Amino acid sequence: MLSCFSSPVPESAPSGVDVAVLNGIDVGPKDITMTMCMVVHAVLDVDKLRTGLFAAIEHKLPRAGARLALRNGLYEFHIPQSFSDDVPHCAFTHLHHHKSFVGAGYPLPPPLPSDAISEPYFVDAPMSSASLFRGPNTPREVKEFLVPGTPLVHVHIASFDDATLIGTTTSHAMFDVQGFRVLFDAWTAALRGDLDSFPSSPRVYVPYDHIAKDVTKTRQIQLPPDQPKRGFFALGCFGTVRFIAKFLLRVARDPRERTKLLYVPHEWLAKRKEECMVELAEGKEYVSSSDVLVASVCKPLVTTALAIRRAISTYKSDRALLLSELAWEQRQGKGKGVPLLPARPGGEWVIATNWRSSNLNDVDFSGARVEGEMRNAKAQFVIGCLQEGVRIPLRGGVVVHSESEEGIWLAIVQSEKVWERVKRSSGVKFA
Repeated sequence: MLSCFSSPVPESAPSGVDVAVLNGIDVGPKDITMTMCMVVHAVLDVDKLRTGLFAAIEHKLPRAGARLALRNGLYEFHIPQSFSDDVPHCAFTHLHHHKSFVGAGYPLPPPLPSDAISEPYFVDAPMSSASLFRGPNTPREVKEFLVPGTPLVHVHIASFDDATLIGTTTSHAMFDVQGFRVLFDAWTAALRGDLDSFPSSPRVYVPYDHIAKDVTKTRQIQLPPDQPKRGFFALGCFGTVRFIAKFLLRVARDPRERTKLLYVPHEWLAKRKEECMVELAEGKEYVSSSDVLVASVCKPLVTTALAIRRAISTYKSDRALLLSELAWEQRQGKGKGVPLLPARPGGEWVIATNWRSSNLNDVDFSGARVEGEMRNAKAQFVIGCLQEGVRIPLRGGVVVHSESEEGIWLAIVQSEKVWERVKRSSGVKFA
C-alpha cells in the first residue's frame, strides 16, 4: 500500500555511455527530423566516405555518435564511450543506381524557365526526391530515435554512374545548420588526411549551463509598441491556450500546407539591394542582401527588408537581455523544454533562417573521389528536407538553402490559400 505513495525509483543511465542533458533551447526542435540533401556531380568512393565519417566522429566529434534518450523525465544524449560494429558511430547505408543521374529527370535542382536568369521564380519543391537521400530504416520521427541503440545520425549514399547523393538525417535537437557544417568539415578533413589538425569537440558539454548560473533571473520586459517583437514568446497558460485555439482554427479553415522553392538570381538581388540603399540614402539605416532576399516576395520590398533589419538589430542590441532570456530558458527547460510560441494570440509571424553563412555548397568531398575522377566534388545543390508526415505545422517558415554562381534557392512553407494570395499579389512569377 505504501508503494502507491512513494516516489518512483530513478532510472540509472546505461553503462558504457557519457550523459549530456539537452539544453532547454534544443528540446523544442527535437520533433523535427531533417535530412540534409547534397548533390555532388562526381563519383565518390563509398568505402572512403564511410571510413572518413567514422574517424571524424570517433576522434573529433564523439557527440555526433550520440543516442537520444528520455530518462527520468529529461531528454539526454547518451554518447558511447567506445564504438564498434555493435555500437556504430552512426547509421550508414548505401544504394547504387545503375544509371546516370544527369538526364534521369530528377528535379535536383528543379528546372527553371529561360527568363529566370533575370527575375525570381517560384517552383514546386522536389520533396518526392527526398527518399533518394534516406535509407530504408531512416527514422521518421522522434519516437524512432528513442528506440535504444538507435544512432542520432543516419547517413545514406545514393551513388549513380555519374554522381553521388549524400543524405544526412538527424533530429534537429542534434544539429542546426552550423552543426551540420562542423560535421561535414570534420568528415572532409578526414577524407583529405588532415583530421589531426581539426579541433576536437568535448564529449560532454552543456554550453548554456554557465549562462543560467551567472545571469540574474530575467524580468518581464515590455517593448514599446513601435519596436519589432523579439524572438519567441512565453505566453503563460491562458495565452498559450488562446494562441493554440486561434491557430487550430486557422489550420482547420486552411489545412493543406505546400512547400515551394523560390529561385532568386544574383543579378536581380544586387539591383534590388542597390535600389533599397538609394531609397535609404538620406538616413543612417541600411539593409543587407540577406534582408532583401527574405523580403523578395513582398511588394513593399524596402519596407519589409528594413523591418527585418530593424528586428535583427534590436534583437542583438541588448546583450544583457539576450543572456537573461537564454538563462531563463535553460533554468526552466533544461532536458524538458518550455512552450515558446512565435507570436501573440492572433498575430502573424515568419520564421526565417539563412543558411548562406554555413556555405554548404563549399563542402568539398574530393578526398573521396574514385581513381581517375577529376570533376568538382563540392555539393552543387543543397536542400534540407523534413520527414514526410511531420506533425508540426510549418507554415510561415522561410529557409535560404543553396547558392550557385547564378542564384540562390529559398524554401517557403505556407498554406494553400496563402499561396493563392501570393500568386495574385506578390508580382513573383510561378513556373
